[in-house]
Amino acid sequence: MRATVSEIQVRTLTGETTAVCVSSDKTIYDLKLLLKLNFTPASSSTNFHLFFKGVKLSLQSQVSSVSIEPGEFFVLIPFTKKDRPQTPKADFSKTSSSVAKHNLISKKFADSTYADMMQELSSLHEEDLSSNISSNQPKYCDSNTMEFGKVNREPLETKRKRSVDCNNQEARPCEFLWSVLRSTNKNALEGQNCVKFVEVLESVNCLSDPNSGKCMLLREANRRSGGEGIFKSSNNGSSCLCPDWLKKIVEAFAFLSIFTACLQLRGEKLTLTHMKDALNQLAKFGVQVGIKDIEHLAILCPKFLVYDAFVIDCPGYAPDFPKYLNIFVSSMYSVKYLNKVVQFAADDMESKNYCDSLVIINASTEERDQVEDNSRTGQKGMSLSKIYDAMKKLESSFKSNLWETIKMGKIRKMSMSLSLDDLLIFVKESDTARSGNEAKRSGNEAKRAKRSCSSTSSSHAFQRRCHETSQLLPGEMVEHLRKGIGSNGQIVHVEDIGAREAVHVEIPNELSDNARSALKCIGISKLYCHQAESISASLAGKNVVVATMTSSGKSLCYNMPVLEMLSHNVLSCALYLFPTKALAQDQLRALLAMTKAFDVNINIGVYDGDTSQKDRTWLRDNARLLITNPDMLHMSILPLHRQFSRILSNLRFVVIDEAHAYKGAFGCHTALILRRLRRLCSHVYGSEPSFVFSTATSANPMDHCMELANLSTLDLIKNDGSPSSQKLFVLWNPISSLRTVWNKSQSDDMDDTSNAAAKNSSSISEISYLFAEMVQHGLRCITFCRSRKLCELVLSYTALFAILSYLLSEYSSAGSKMMFWDDYDRREILEETAPHLANSICAYRAGYVAEDRRRIESDFFGGKLCGIAATNALELGIDVGHIDVTLHLGFPGSIASLWQQAGRSGRRERPSLAVYVAFEGPLDQYFMRYPEKLFKSPIECCHIDAQNQQVLEQHLVCAALEHPLSLTHDGKYFGSGLENAVMTLKSRGYLSSDPSHDYGKYFGSGLENAVMTLKSRGYLSSDPSHDSSAKIWSYIGHEKLPSHSISIRSIENVRYRVIDMQTNEVLEEIEESKAFFQVYEGAVYMHQGYTYLVKELSISSKTALCQKADLKYYTKTRDYTDIHVIGGGIVFFLFIQVAYPTKDFKNQLSRTTAQADVCKVTTTWFGFHRIWRGSSKIFDTMELSLPKYSYESQAVWIQVPQPVKALVEKNFSFRSGLHAACHALLHVVPLYIRCNSSDLAPECPNPHDARYFPARILLYDQHRGGTGVSKQIQPYFKDLLVAALELLTSCRCSGDTGCPNCVQNLTCHEYNELLHKDAAIMIIKGVLDADKSFFEGLPDSEKTPLRAAANQTA
Repeated sequence: MRATVSEIQVRTLTGETTAVCVSSDKTIYDLKLLLKLNFTPASSSTNFHLFFKGVKLSLQSQVSSVSIEPGEFFVLIPFTKKDRPQTPKADFSKTSSSVAKHNLISKKFADSTYADMMQELSSLHEEDLSSNISSNQPKYCDSNTMEFGKVNREPLETKRKRSVDCNNQEARPCEFLWSVLRSTNKNALEGQNCVKFVEVLESVNCLSDPNSGKCMLLREANRRSGGEGIFKSSNNGSSCLCPDWLKKIVEAFAFLSIFTACLQLRGEKLTLTHMKDALNQLAKFGVQVGIKDIEHLAILCPKFLVYDAFVIDCPGYAPDFPKYLNIFVSSMYSVKYLNKVVQFAADDMESKNYCDSLVIINASTEERDQVEDNSRTGQKGMSLSKIYDAMKKLESSFKSNLWETIKMGKIRKMSMSLSLDDLLIFVKESDTARSGNEAKRSGNEAKRAKRSCSSTSSSHAFQRRCHETSQLLPGEMVEHLRKGIGSNGQIVHVEDIGAREAVHVEIPNELSDNARSALKCIGISKLYCHQAESISASLAGKNVVVATMTSSGKSLCYNMPVLEMLSHNVLSCALYLFPTKALAQDQLRALLAMTKAFDVNINIGVYDGDTSQKDRTWLRDNARLLITNPDMLHMSILPLHRQFSRILSNLRFVVIDEAHAYKGAFGCHTALILRRLRRLCSHVYGSEPSFVFSTATSANPMDHCMELANLSTLDLIKNDGSPSSQKLFVLWNPISSLRTVWNKSQSDDMDDTSNAAAKNSSSISEISYLFAEMVQHGLRCITFCRSRKLCELVLSYTALFAILSYLLSEYSSAGSKMMFWDDYDRREILEETAPHLANSICAYRAGYVAEDRRRIESDFFGGKLCGIAATNALELGIDVGHIDVTLHLGFPGSIASLWQQAGRSGRRERPSLAVYVAFEGPLDQYFMRYPEKLFKSPIECCHIDAQNQQVLEQHLVCAALEHPLSLTHDGKYFGSGLENAVMTLKSRGYLSSDPSHDYGKYFGSGLENAVMTLKSRGYLSSDPSHDSSAKIWSYIGHEKLPSHSISIRSIENVRYRVIDMQTNEVLEEIEESKAFFQVYEGAVYMHQGYTYLVKELSISSKTALCQKADLKYYTKTRDYTDIHVIGGGIVFFLFIQVAYPTKDFKNQLSRTTAQADVCKVTTTWFGFHRIWRGSSKIFDTMELSLPKYSYESQAVWIQVPQPVKALVEKNFSFRSGLHAACHALLHVVPLYIRCNSSDLAPECPNPHDARYFPARILLYDQHRGGTGVSKQIQPYFKDLLVAALELLTSCRCSGDTGCPNCVQNLTCHEYNELLHKDAAIMIIKGVLDADKSFFEGLPDSEKTPLRAAANQTA
């Protein structure tokens, strides 16, 4: 019969597994050889047996003789062959009762080992039931196999007798632990357990060799005597030369090791109270080990025992968290004795932690109870096999290190006269010399503290290295960080941005005494030169844009001329537009403070979505300075302009702050809203207001603002006269530290997924430490994060570090102290331990209810808060007082945004600090490697396209409702595209030139008869030939307020309320598309550092109910997003003329197979993972049933021919190349089309999604409904491909992932994963060649618009 190949699963007791393919005619011996070559546990074991269902497999048995069902496996169990003890025969003579007792012990040990193995096999088998291993072989048991513990019992007993006798030091502890485990109370100090414990300790008090079991002192004595065996016994006749003090040291270690193991079986920790109680109990049975011996043990072997330890239990944190906390401790304190003083109890902590050291927690009785309660709930008891394995490793390391310590003491006389005091003095002197040498070599306190973690000393005191509230200048802080957490090389660059002197001028004569008094009230006697220039220009009626640095006093440039004008004319009004509500509230505070010096009453108020109906009515009737935003202007003020007639009739100023925020689609909408405003003021109310813009971070402020408001003239004020203090800009790369650490020890043990999780976690950990450090030193700080969730995580970690800082300081000053906490009560503990810190940090982000936002803004401005973790909601110019430091977690998306955020610090002419903490992504790492690319690159331009046909049509509908359109009079507001847009809207049924449709509401029901009468008399004509441009176009659509259906920011109207079930408080309002990512049933949700579990998500009521919970895990959705091109099965081959040339392409023709189509963007959620926070391991997968979220947009795309795809896949990843090609195309779009980077998005492949991915290069409008940008791109697609290819081939960057100048995109949804520059070059070349070949193959008569099947592009 022909041999077959079978796949056999092999596991170890510790859970390691492998699959081996072996021929059925091979033997078990052959299988063991294969395992030796391919399976680490086998290759690292000198000897091992293979078991199947508890039966040891014979080496001569064939593999085919073993019948393996699906889910079954072999178990690999290592063993050690031991020699017979070489001692005189007389030493083994026993009475018959002793022999019987010995046999009983041997039998019990064999039975216990077998039972323990069966328990492990059972658990492993249960875990593997889900794995479907196909096997159809019938069950068969070979006669040559031996059942472990039953068949061939006598030889097994004989072997056990050789290795498990009464004096065997290795077997006794395991036997004792097994008896404890089988006892009813599992207490090692009660009843017979205590008696056995004493017997075990008496048998393990020799410093014996871990391998041979012989006394190390006896072996050394024989070696020094020339191997003659002179020292065969001591004065008591035993084969041990250990002096009494050494026996007590070894016995003390054995006691701690075994007692700790007993506690581990119950899932408990060893406390000082535990230990004292145990020693007192054992002393009743003659055990002489005492507390003093434990202290001596801690001094001699600090690597293996931490005595009087300070333990903090922080379950559920990132894998790198303990490392960073230890660095944190080392940087905070000059530690004379700290090996593992901070011990971590993570969810998955197993024997690897137990192997490192024995930790004795110095706890009171109450604290011990808390330890026990926390241990039982936070950590499972370890299995006996793992505990015993850990004990053996720890014992072996302990004895080897203790023996090395004795030898290094240069003690040459091996006798009872050896003194413990001599050895202790030697150890202390060695430690002092070693610490001094390290200090000289290093010169760095933080590094010295870290090195001292592995040194020895008798001192257990901590000494504070810095004061919590000590104020540090930026330069001092940088050096402070270099010596602390930054000592591993995280600081890769420090950019020193020098100070700038102020240029003051006198207050302009145009300002009245009231205005001068107002300036004096706020402490201003002179103005900066740009302020005076701007004020004079505005008072002269000019349109002005002030483009100076952040914190240069731009608000004064528009506040003073506005207040001056309003104080002179009691009817004059002004309109302020801010892009965010926070800015509006901030400006209200500033204006109210300034108006106190004016005699005239100037009613000022904010009119936005948070304003009550009562206040809205009052503002419409009384306000002279109305503060609002483009959204309210679009949806409320302009459609209902009759209610605001008083303000619009007397409008003198329109102020637009943070003008650089109006770009892309949002800027396009705002530009048309401002045109509608100017048109109404001119046509209906006879006013022509002046415009004042302010902007900080824009490369084209004048062009941008002129386009924004459609102004013909504009004065640019850019000579900045404000002072600027020194700013140190630090680039902080946590990955540098991780590489250093992992290269030494950890990198081999971590897979790519764990590495990635740890790297990202390290960035969060380190910025949280930095945040805590700044607050600790009294520095006001904003930490900018890219997402809402990151804000909450940073706040949570920062609170943790703040607690540690406080507790460790208390420990250093008041002795031992212990604290346990988890996610649920961390903020409460922070309030108890450090209330000044608890009340000084919080998060600020979108989604919070209005009351919470106002409270946080007020507290931060008033100085109650020292630190905020915020999204870009605080990026714009809100005045929050002086900020010392800004922290930036990851690149914010643009250089302009980064500088805008960094500009939040350094006001009031004080030096400041900015720290950019990088993630592991290629973009962040690129800037870390090339800092000059960040600091020397120009700020991005702001682009808007007010002629976007689609957006223009939307706003013309709104404008027609507000006031009928006229092609003659409105062309200057809406441009040359007005007529085409009006005709399109007429055909769609939105506009009509029939006056009866609109003017009847003004002139009544007799209008139509009157018009006919005047027409008959020759006064009126409806003949278009007379003058078509004179027609009046009125709105006739079905919507009462069409502006409500146009979202100018693509903000969703459907929101879900997140409600705390216990307090019934609304925590947050989340957009529908984000709700399914954050608050699905079973999700872990965070709010202001607290953790909640979502219990219910109601789709009908749009609510998510959650409650506070103690959770050691987080959740992550399983989802995918598809872009379906509607009608995309057909490719249009076009021969067209460019419609909107921005370069000299007017007479060029572009031939392309690219299409512009409507697309549908759909996100599907199908489940979520539960992931341990400590290890980032998925431990549970749940299904989800949620509605799909989709919206229609527009896309432009081109097919990649199949031969091109096949060619690329031979050498590279096609997905990576496609992703890079899309990015490169996006980079060159602004060369041909006026748009912003946020208008378009490329189709980015999800690196974790293995489904089919279309072979196409696609860009789509990011906003619901589309903005028309994709349609404008379509005629240029071939030119864009050529430009993208030039960009890629000319870029000199190295590496497959390219750089931000070629294939990396600042706003990539997939964080620039899966990129390959060379593959992108091949793809673009292939697409261009295919396009060229297609059109060259067509006859001239067919080079006209046509359609063909998509596969013809190949």
